[in-house]
Amino acid sequence: MIHFGNKQSRKKSTARQPKYRDRQQTVHGPPRAEPSRPRRDSHVKQAVDQPGWRIWVRRLPITIAATAIFISFIVTLVLDVSSAQVRVVTRADSVLDDKLIEKIVNENAYQESFQSELKNRILNRNKLTIQSGDIAADLMAAYPEIARAEIRFGIVDRLPVLHITLREPHLAIEEEDRLLLLDRRGVAFASIENENTVPEGIIKLEDSAFPGSDVGEQILPAETIDFIDQLVHQFRAKDVQVAMIALPAIANELHIQVEGDDYVGKFDITGDARLQAGAFFATRDRVAENNETPNEYIDVRVIGRTYLR
Repeated sequence: MIHFGNKQSRKKSTARQPKYRDRQQTVHGPPRAEPSRPRRDSHVKQAVDQPGWRIWVRRLPITIAATAIFISFIVTLVLDVSSAQVRVVTRADSVLDDKLIEKIVNENAYQESFQSELKNRILNRNKLTIQSGDIAADLMAAYPEIARAEIRFGIVDRLPVLHITLREPHLAIEEEDRLLLLDRRGVAFASIENENTVPEGIIKLEDSAFPGSDVGEQILPAETIDFIDQLVHQFRAKDVQVAMIALPAIANELHIQVEGDDYVGKFDITGDARLQAGAFFATRDRVAENNETPNEYIDVRVIGRTYLR
């Protein structure tokens, strides 16, 4: 006879088994107690409880360093106006010689004007607010010989330096008691005594069309300058030495006299320089072969026709 046991034994057998973790804890003893963590509010309370002077002392080195950096930065921004300097430079291909530069340049006047521009406006005493463009424009207007003005200073250096580039003389208009120097655009930028010789490469021009011209004025238009350049180039290409170039008081007329000739060539500024120069050379060679020497001029202003007198 088979006995299945009583109810109680079955209940005990079907009782829920403890979890593995519980059995492990039972075998090895009670669980470890986790280390207690300090509460955050305790640190805050400790910081609050500290005296204020200790916190200030701890922050003092950082405060001093930050203040020193800020003051140094402010100091480097302030320009040393009283020590401002001027440097005059010329282009690498400049035709200016030392003698002519000495006649044109006035560095003391440049420096006084530069320092005055810096002192008269508070904004010009600071690197961040200096109005370099206005200063350059004012100096160029006051001194026509200045072609370009640029203010330079270092990041740390407080000394402002004005770099001045001079205009290059292209023409020299000869008057009774002076030479008026013109740049390539026809602007008169300097006046020197007539006994001074101009450097080689500067075209010397006798001008009767604009008496009483002054420095800073536009004496000749750019078109006239271009025509003279082209005409002189034609003469130099033929190895013909020009003794004199003149602008008479006649509209659009230009005279050129070759060394050794007693007459001049008449040219039209509004015409073609190359064609007129070719007509002049051809006529000059022909009259030399025929032993016919003009007394006054060879006029080639009309293309296809040549007039002698």
